Amino acid sequence: MEKISKIQLYCMMVVMTSPIAFLQAPKRLINLVDNNAWLPAFASIVPGILIILLYIKLIEKSRQPFPLMLEEHLGKIAGKILGFIYIGIFILVSSYALRLFVDFMEIYVQPATPISVLTGLMLLGSFVSLRAGLTAMGRICEITVYIGLSFTLVILVTAIINYPDWGNLMPLGYMSFKNFGIATWSASTVWSRIIPVLTIAYFIEKKMDASRILFMAVATSVCVIGLTAIATLLTFGAPFSRLLVYPTFAFVRLIQIGEFVQHLDIIFVGIWVLGVYAVLFITWFMACFTAQQVFGLREYRFLAAPISLIIGVLSIIMSNNIIEFRVVTLLLINWVYFAAFIIIPFIVLFIALIKPAANSSPLNTGQESEFQL
Repeated sequence: MEKISKIQLYCMMVVMTSPIAFLQAPKRLINLVDNNAWLPAFASIVPGILIILLYIKLIEKSRQPFPLMLEEHLGKIAGKILGFIYIGIFILVSSYALRLFVDFMEIYVQPATPISVLTGLMLLGSFVSLRAGLTAMGRICEITVYIGLSFTLVILVTAIINYPDWGNLMPLGYMSFKNFGIATWSASTVWSRIIPVLTIAYFIEKKMDASRILFMAVATSVCVIGLTAIATLLTFGAPFSRLLVYPTFAFVRLIQIGEFVQHLDIIFVGIWVLGVYAVLFITWFMACFTAQQVFGLREYRFLAAPISLIIGVLSIIMSNNIIEFRVVTLLLINWVYFAAFIIIPFIVLFIALIKPAANSSPLNTGQESEFQL
């Protein structure tokens, strides 16, 4: 069975939460609470901790990884039905990440390039990584996080130093509790994307080591999103930020270091694309692995090709333009995250807790059983 290191698990969880949220979250939060957008970004650490505890408890109470843990706690029939549904959910999330990449590239980078070309190139790269196996995917995520976090820190510090209009953050706390709650919930849905840990934690030496890894990953992503919201507000202010499709990318375009280092947006695009690429192949892996376990197949790699066609077609028909895509994000994707990645795991954990005889001992933190990969 393939193994990954703890640092690779950390990098995979950071990749699952940071790249997409880095581009999208500030805009959503500014629309809800204006100049206080950074407050719910940092406040989301509280529900993030609760989501981590939910997943860690599920890992502790389960002998098998997701989706086999569904059969372990819900019974074979119900577990397989729910596992089959999750195949579609992971395909949907993969298609969403792919479409976000395509729309961004069409608006800012290569507007004349056909959507099918961008979609095909992204799928081809992810397909190669998926076929290489989980260990290779972990190494790619390591490289992505090392480069991405370093560059992100540089551009955020530079933006805050270059455009320190602190009046854009005032008045502090002048917002309704309702909007603050909605904004915090919106930011919190990001943390549910760490659900692959329910599978990947079983590929490290001791699965319960995933606990502190998740806390570090979520803390890292909270700081990235919170500082990004601050940098966006300092640069543009809330009124102008609401008019921009991706205000994060807009302020990156303005950044320059001294009089000679300019056009950092080119570097940003390359790193951000690498991050979305990693999100795509992790969720794609989850779809393939879930299908393998649900149908009792010998391996998952041969499923990558047929599933790629579904992901590609679904990403294209998901919306006709950026406006429809924003509606899909608010009215579909966020609720899918909430229902499939929070509510259902909570129900499964509740059932696991009231049926302790069916579970492994919580004191055993190693690998309790083998499964096919």
